Amino acid sequence: MMKKEYIVIGLALIQILSFSVFLKGFFPLKQGLKGFARLEDSPAVPGHTDNSVPRGHYDRLIIVVIDALRADFVLASQTYMPFLKEMIRDGHVLPFTAKAHPPTVTLPRIKALTTGGIPGFVDVVLNFGSSSLEEDNIISQLKRAGKELVFFGDDTWMKLFPDHFSRTDGTTSFFVTDYTEVDMNVTRHLPEEMTLDDWDVMVLHYLGLDHIGHLDGPRSPLISPKLFEMDNVLQKLYQAMRQWLDERDLTSLMMVCGDHGMSDQGGHGGASPGETTVPVIFFSPSLHDTVPVPALNMASPGSIMQIDVAPTLAALMGIPIPKNNLGEIVASTLVGYSLEDKVRLMQVNGHQVSLLLEQNVANVEKENGYRRYEQVMNRHSDWLKTKSTNMSRESWEMIGNRLVKDYGKAVQEMRSRVSETSTNYDLHGMGVGIVLICLILLLLLLLSVSDMSTFRLSTNRIAVCLICCIPVVLGHMTMCTSQLRSDFLCMTHILILPIQLMVMIAVVMATLFLVMSLVKYRGRIMYVRMSCVEWVFIGGSLLHTLSLLSSSFVEEEHQTWYFYITTLHAVIICNLIGAVCSQAASQRAGSIGDFDRHEQTTDNQNSHKTRRDTSYHEIIKQREKLDCGSSSITVWTSVTSVAAMFVVLMLCSVLRRWNQTGDKWLTVPDMGDWLVRPENKSALSAVVAISMLCLVTTRWRSSSLIQSSCSILAAISTYCSKAATGVIVFPGVYSGMTKGVLEAQLTYLILFLSLIMLLWQWRSQQGEPGYQATDLWSSLQTIWLLVMMLLLRPHNSALVAMVAAIESLVSGHMISITKLRPAFLTLYCLWMGQATFFFQGNSNSLTTVDVAAGYVGLHDYHPLLIGLLMCLSTYAGPIFWMVSLLKYISTMDVNLDDVSRTNKLRVGHQEAAVTVLMSRALPLSVYCVLVTVERYHLFVWTVFSPKLLYEGVTTVVLSTFAILHAVLALSHSSRAKSRKIHER
Repeated sequence: MMKKEYIVIGLALIQILSFSVFLKGFFPLKQGLKGFARLEDSPAVPGHTDNSVPRGHYDRLIIVVIDALRADFVLASQTYMPFLKEMIRDGHVLPFTAKAHPPTVTLPRIKALTTGGIPGFVDVVLNFGSSSLEEDNIISQLKRAGKELVFFGDDTWMKLFPDHFSRTDGTTSFFVTDYTEVDMNVTRHLPEEMTLDDWDVMVLHYLGLDHIGHLDGPRSPLISPKLFEMDNVLQKLYQAMRQWLDERDLTSLMMVCGDHGMSDQGGHGGASPGETTVPVIFFSPSLHDTVPVPALNMASPGSIMQIDVAPTLAALMGIPIPKNNLGEIVASTLVGYSLEDKVRLMQVNGHQVSLLLEQNVANVEKENGYRRYEQVMNRHSDWLKTKSTNMSRESWEMIGNRLVKDYGKAVQEMRSRVSETSTNYDLHGMGVGIVLICLILLLLLLLSVSDMSTFRLSTNRIAVCLICCIPVVLGHMTMCTSQLRSDFLCMTHILILPIQLMVMIAVVMATLFLVMSLVKYRGRIMYVRMSCVEWVFIGGSLLHTLSLLSSSFVEEEHQTWYFYITTLHAVIICNLIGAVCSQAASQRAGSIGDFDRHEQTTDNQNSHKTRRDTSYHEIIKQREKLDCGSSSITVWTSVTSVAAMFVVLMLCSVLRRWNQTGDKWLTVPDMGDWLVRPENKSALSAVVAISMLCLVTTRWRSSSLIQSSCSILAAISTYCSKAATGVIVFPGVYSGMTKGVLEAQLTYLILFLSLIMLLWQWRSQQGEPGYQATDLWSSLQTIWLLVMMLLLRPHNSALVAMVAAIESLVSGHMISITKLRPAFLTLYCLWMGQATFFFQGNSNSLTTVDVAAGYVGLHDYHPLLIGLLMCLSTYAGPIFWMVSLLKYISTMDVNLDDVSRTNKLRVGHQEAAVTVLMSRALPLSVYCVLVTVERYHLFVWTVFSPKLLYEGVTTVVLSTFAILHAVLALSHSSRAKSRKIHER
């Protein structure tokens, strides 16, 4: 016999596994051309046999990457970099605005800068654990050319290019609370390095600006001094470069750029203009008085792609262009090159991209870009022949400049074609994942509508399962020998074989359970009459799933959830008002009608007992006898419930304006924007203090004296932690010069001790007759609310207090009145959790992930802890409402005897677990099919892919709670069984 709970746990794990298989197929690691390019393999000059390439014009190269440097930080009219502004105005540098491809995080941007390729979206995940770069790149080419390299800054470079630098000093890019020492550790090496002559290439990667953005955003008062600091660094480097030229006749080039930009909220990872537009500026004393000032100025800098940096630096330094480059040499940087050399370099660039096109496209001769490239080569050959003719110099140069532009256009066309076809999706793996998710959805639907408490595995069924394995194995072998084979699912590595076996078993078991269940329970599907509130849940869930088919609805998904919770509470209010009117009419008629008008007898501790109110749905014939025993509501109870629901609506209206999110209205000012302004620090401090005070006082009733004392201490240490960073004020105590790590750790300790005491109390009391777990879940709510206060941004403290107030109103005035069945109660908490997710300022873009939350209370870089804290912060709202669901289920049917109530709780947890999993399986099945069909859509990487990652994390978080519900159901089942045995 297999209990329903075990089936639910198995389905939860299979759902995570199946979605992981799909993600592995949808986000494959991009495979580029192997090996390294060589100058000897360069194409011959058109019409000649010579294949030489113009040598580089610079002896030394300095690459300065300023993390999260937005273009407007440098190229706007108002800038805090006076030296750089003066150099651009006087025409002594070459400034450009570069467009970076999403995802705008450090690892893929470094790969783009060094390889000239377009990294895959999976690099978002690899960004937290980068490994060595095996692909051809300019750093390796410089090393192969005999150059000596040194590096200081973000240690991602050291991981990507091990054994490439003769001297290094790395700093972690993820410890975002440090924005001072992380840059000083780089700058302190410069005075000595500027005097040494044992290096040819220096790479500097500054992180402080990015860390400030994560902490306070682009409008932080810390931004201007940081930009001024970077400006001073550039000035000193340029002065050293002039000294090298004057004293040693050493030509040098310095390129300054941002790896990615910064959103208006301070994060990055998305595709907004602030994140994808970065400056790229070339410095050299050799450029002095040679750059045409009218063409390059602050108002209209040149526009390039970020991947153009790699071939440009390769041309300027005289090294081969990386094999997988898709960038175009920026012709305007070839200052000092003859026109013939410029055309030659552009031809080499075009040849290299054409080789990539040949590798990725069949019948390359039919491609427009390739045909253009061949036509330009023919004209190139003719142009070289006319040099010795009587053609005027002006006409000859005009044709040469036209060749440069046409080579560039050919590169752009071929690049577009290659980028369309270079992503090789694992359709086999994606198909397996989709099939599994759909099977799970069908089985969950069956579990939700059938009265199936156990599933018996007989000998015959085991035999059928083994027989079903045969076609599955044969089908797997067939796919692995076809052109659609999955490199992951068909791999014969010893570590991959168990995963393949698990996938096949999952397919067989899911199919077996589905078929057997349909056969056994085909005539026992339960028919349940539903109220209009429950129809709102059903219709809303289906419509939300369908809305995922539109990219606009995905970007603005928060609007869907805001509309849903507003509509839901409005329907509840209408039903409550209808119940009040019915009661009033019954009272005027002098009859009792559908409602009992007696009042509950109370004692001196009435305030600590739950009122047993009847549902307003009893107007519809006491639906399904869900509520046992007699129960009643009064007109006054209904009126107060209506008032409470109106307050919930007003609080939700405030919350939706607290943090603007999405895409279209992201720039609209909100309350959070106003509070985080430096001039409003006092107001922000007052909001944080009042919010914490309100939270502690309102939760006092549901906690013991010890728990309440711990909550007060935790709230104080949380406020001190935020004050220690200087974000809010604590007069006379903090000056804003510390990091608040010790205070945050104290909060963790207090909350951990509080949790230990709570669990000990629960363990000692759970066996007593009449024990209810309501106090346990209520205390866990309080602990989690304090964790939210600590992890979320200071201005969101008021959000935490308002969410807690909404939950209190819902718990006291809606749950006890509406008496929703567990499945729909679960949907209510899921909807409120999703709305709170967006209330926090989250969206379906990676930009809104608060990286700073991962470092609260940490001194050093710990990847697992940082990832966990970031996840808890991002999904704080959904987690809170899932804990609230546990509390709501524990309050069900308190008037029943212990055995009956235990059975009711078991069924309630079963329904909750199935509903949570089904709420995931339904959108996952539809969305996975969508992204598979639209995998070449224009917005696949900017809209659909980030949403896919969010769906994956959401699935893991909610599946964890589904497993918890299943475990609790097993616990209640064993408890009921033991009590029956004891009674006998």
